[in-house]
Amino acid sequence: MLEVEGLVVGYGKIAALMGVDLEVGEGELVAIIGANGAGKSTILAAIAGLRPVHGGAIRFRGRRIEGLPSWSRVRLGLALVPEGGRVFPDLSVEKNLRLGAFTVREPKQHLELVFSLFPVLQERRRQRVGTLSGGERQMLAIGRALMADPQLLLVDEVSMGLMPKLVPEVLETFRRLRDERGMSVLLAEQNAREALAVVDRGYVLKNGQVALHGSAEELRADPQVKQAYLGA
Repeated sequence: MLEVEGLVVGYGKIAALMGVDLEVGEGELVAIIGANGAGKSTILAAIAGLRPVHGGAIRFRGRRIEGLPSWSRVRLGLALVPEGGRVFPDLSVEKNLRLGAFTVREPKQHLELVFSLFPVLQERRRQRVGTLSGGERQMLAIGRALMADPQLLLVDEVSMGLMPKLVPEVLETFRRLRDERGMSVLLAEQNAREALAVVDRGYVLKNGQVALHGSAEELRADPQVKQAYLGA
């Protein structure tokens, strides 16, 4: 579904990504793990069209997209859950959700999906978002991305700001989306232990380059990953 080849992205004269290769298959959960500042968020921003690409190629279903605007990529089937959620605090829960549905004609069925995944959002649908807890805002950010009916969901640091007990529950949502709807998910996550518990495969990013990749089981067993990311 997604192929990233030789991706180069920089911030001014500083290189953030240096020749990154990765791919996501149909109905696959893939994680990008690494330390803070390794470039995880930059990869997702480049795929979503929020950072200019200085080199390499991004292909979605065989089509090169690195020159397309971000809104056009949403229409193709890509949706991003940004780091920190970035919801609109002065609007209601339902209005936030409907803002994510600009690519669909009938948002009702997508609202029903979101409310089935996160019943608390249905209970608070008319509540102002600024009054929600951090966990509820993160659920809302995921729900807003799902309103675009994506084929590939890009999720950036979903565990940030969540209570530890909520992290496995939220990550399990992505496995449900894969199992029940065939959705693909690319997850950038600093919490390697929880991410590798739910995904199929993973990439370890270090200093803007892929240092390791393999199945979740292989990465959990790798001595370097254990020492650096799993607290072993």
